[in-house]
Amino acid sequence: ELSLTDMYRVRQNGRWGYMDTEGKIRIPCVYEWNEDFSEGLAATGLNGKAGFLNKAGVPVIAFQYDEVEAFHNGYAIVKKENKYGVIDKLGKEIVPFEYDDISEFAESKAVVAKDEKQGYVDQSGELVIPCQYDKAGDFSEGLAYIEKEGKYGFINASGNIVIACGFDWVEKFKNGVARVKKGEKFGLINVKGEQLMACDQDNIGGFNEELALVVKNDRSGFVNARGEIEIPIEYDYDAVSSGFKNGMAKVEKNRKHGLIDKTGKLLVPLDFEDVGYFSEGSAAVKRKGKWGYIDKKLK
Repeated sequence: ELSLTDMYRVRQNGRWGYMDTEGKIRIPCVYEWNEDFSEGLAATGLNGKAGFLNKAGVPVIAFQYDEVEAFHNGYAIVKKENKYGVIDKLGKEIVPFEYDDISEFAESKAVVAKDEKQGYVDQSGELVIPCQYDKAGDFSEGLAYIEKEGKYGFINASGNIVIACGFDWVEKFKNGVARVKKGEKFGLINVKGEQLMACDQDNIGGFNEELALVVKNDRSGFVNARGEIEIPIEYDYDAVSSGFKNGMAKVEKNRKHGLIDKTGKLLVPLDFEDVGYFSEGSAAVKRKGKWGYIDKKLK
């Protein structure tokens, strides 16, 4: 019954506790602070220390830490005596308290920092990739970015560099593609390090509905995950463009706005000062400083 009960944080007389959906206090307001329940446990504070309660109000992990984060996938990052470690839901130490920082586990590895260098531990707490990088990112699709001497590349799960450190900025891989940057120009690579789009674009946005905004010479279009221009780079660049949403994207030309579909076809002509996305059959549009609505027949 308790596991299915929703608990809400409440404050009374300057102290925190929890109530259920009927407003009944389930855990008394005696704590200095508290957080929402995550995986059946909630981080709480008492006498200047942090620990974890279960939904019965029992402190299953003692108040002994300086800082704690919520449990995710059975693990929580905690801090004691100015060092970070990781514990499981029984309070057992998994990663020893010897690191200056720790990230969440991603693909069974977590980034750790020690003496201004970063490496990786596994879920047994073993340091599997030494702290030798200036910066390290989460593993994604079997690869993680690392920085050495101001340049970025990628390593595999064994710690071997598989994409050379030749970029000035990178992001983690998603669906086999990552944005990269050389100098002030953006490009795209695949997990083999092959260049899908050369680093000669002024900007490339994040992929949304399989397409990403691409900008060159103050003109914008859209590129697919193969690095092919799907929608020609012919529209004015709008820095606030959010890309595709429900199969539609806002575009601008000569200060007039419209909507296109994923083939580049104009769904709403470039006749408006501004335009919103369709929702429940209507889209907000602006003319002469005033707003109204059109339907999908453009009425």
